[in-house]
Amino acid sequence: MIPILSLIFVFACNNNASSEDEMQEKLKSTMLNFLYEKIAHNDSTKVKYKIIGDVIYYDDDVTHYYDCEFKVRMSLPGRKDTVGTMGAYISKDFKEVQRFK
Repeated sequence: MIPILSLIFVFACNNNASSEDEMQEKLKSTMLNFLYEKIAHNDSTKVKYKIIGDVIYYDDDVTHYYDCEFKVRMSLPGRKDTVGTMGAYISKDFKEVQRFK
């Protein structure tokens, strides 16, 4: 009985880790798409963005948004890179992004 319960526990934990990784990737890609949309024709030769590390986020059921904080590296050709923190609200359907920081 104990080995069966142990297996169920292991698979349940692995499933949560997988869904957390998927959520992290979806939030990152949504934010990157939003940042590149602000550049004419999504031209990554003008500026490059990279999200570093994990996204810190809160699933706000009242507003129906994810309250997110990203650590972003911005690179401009011929200039130094800069790293900063960006905050954004991302809708649950990942179609709307509102920056607040």
